[in-house]
Amino acid sequence: MLRPPFISSKGVVASEHPLASAIGAQVLQRGGTAADAAVAVSLALSVTMPHLSGLGGDFFALLRDEDGHVIYVNGSGWAPPSLTAEDLRARGHSRPPLHGLLSAVLPGLVPALFDLHGRLGALTWKELVQPALRLAREGFPITAGLARALERALPWLTSSGAAAALLRLGKPPRPGDLLLQPALAATLSEVSEGGVAGFWRGRAGTALRRAYELERIALGADDLLSLRPEWGEALSLSYHGAKVYELPPNSLGPATLLLLKLLGQLGAGSPRPSAWERVRAFVPLARAAHAAALRELGDPRFVPFSLDAFLNAAPRPATGKGRFEGGDTTAFAIVDRGGTALVGIQSLYHHFGSRFYLQEAGFFLNNRARCFAEEGPNAFGPGKRPLHTLSAMLIERGQEIIALGISGGFLRPQQHALLASNLLEYGMSLGMALEHPRFLWDPEEEVLLVEEGIEVREEGDMPVRRLPYPSSTGVAQAVLRAPEANFAFCDIRGDGLPCGEA
Repeated sequence: MLRPPFISSKGVVASEHPLASAIGAQVLQRGGTAADAAVAVSLALSVTMPHLSGLGGDFFALLRDEDGHVIYVNGSGWAPPSLTAEDLRARGHSRPPLHGLLSAVLPGLVPALFDLHGRLGALTWKELVQPALRLAREGFPITAGLARALERALPWLTSSGAAAALLRLGKPPRPGDLLLQPALAATLSEVSEGGVAGFWRGRAGTALRRAYELERIALGADDLLSLRPEWGEALSLSYHGAKVYELPPNSLGPATLLLLKLLGQLGAGSPRPSAWERVRAFVPLARAAHAAALRELGDPRFVPFSLDAFLNAAPRPATGKGRFEGGDTTAFAIVDRGGTALVGIQSLYHHFGSRFYLQEAGFFLNNRARCFAEEGPNAFGPGKRPLHTLSAMLIERGQEIIALGISGGFLRPQQHALLASNLLEYGMSLGMALEHPRFLWDPEEEVLLVEEGIEVREEGDMPVRRLPYPSSTGVAQAVLRAPEANFAFCDIRGDGLPCGEA
């Protein structure tokens, strides 16, 4: 049975946390734009889901305005400008470690949100920050997902600076327990009053500079203030009569488009979306797209990129020794009453990111620098952005606009391709496409992950790990802008609830 969408002739929101969805709907009800709602939802998620996102992380968005222009904002951070690969090697690392301060890039979420509001917002910045500030100051009942994450983190969390903020007498809180974050509230107060300058010049920037100073890494106020999001036109590809939009590098978005192109070249696929023949045809193409991404993609400020060249290059093995090791994130999607559709996605990379907690500021730093490779186009470098697992997808199908995001780390190109195929090749409704059983090839373990409901045949070259349905194959959030109504959907695999204007 499908989870019902929220349907309205006005604005709608889908996010992974019910409070964030409600906050976004309230912003839309007050006449806010999709950009306004995105700021409020993003900050609310940063407070309520500290294991998945936060002020120490990154943010990306795709949006289609009323005139049909599809643009992106890339709010991913870069490595400290004074930290070199030689410095890393001198500290005993061939590339950034999995955890600790050296695993982080400078956080880009707050600068991206501030810029998004400045360009496309209608309400005041201060009123958009206030809901998240109240959640941090007055507390909120934690979800079962956050309680589980804190339970799993207990072995290292008890000895970290975050223990006093997130634990109760050394024990994880239970679902429904109230979580107050006074240090984070103080940081959000500075963000509310001073915007991005208040963030960098206040307790957050001070704590960050002090942390790097203790590691003998120079980081000045100008290094932080120079961190700006990137804007531009989204990449696109025609697929089964629709136009699919993705983010450019340093995002893995091009890998989605390559996989869709390869799928489109197969011609008529399996007549049934759950058939083993579909799985068997999909996996080699997913492998090829993943290898191409590792071989070709990096920060385009350092590595030239052409979508045509990327889509038409001959298949070759991947180069470089960098790997993506899981990770998690949270996404949301919005349509406002004017018809602008937006999908945002944000992350710390792994649960609680670097595990490096800025105690004075009340948030964890990301561990996104771990995505750098030892060599090749994605090799570590000062001031460089790593190849990023975050991406988002927007689809134009006739008069309909679909915007969706999903958690999933390096599996995201496959997830996006599966969802687009469900919609456009197999003709599923958006709700059915999100909730249909999934299969995903895991390049780290060289195993096929298959949810119950997908046909499986054991073959020697494709080991299979069977999963129950629903399982942890990514949590999707999506909106559909139709001619007479807007729809918001939250995946059955998560705790989110759609919401909107009455």
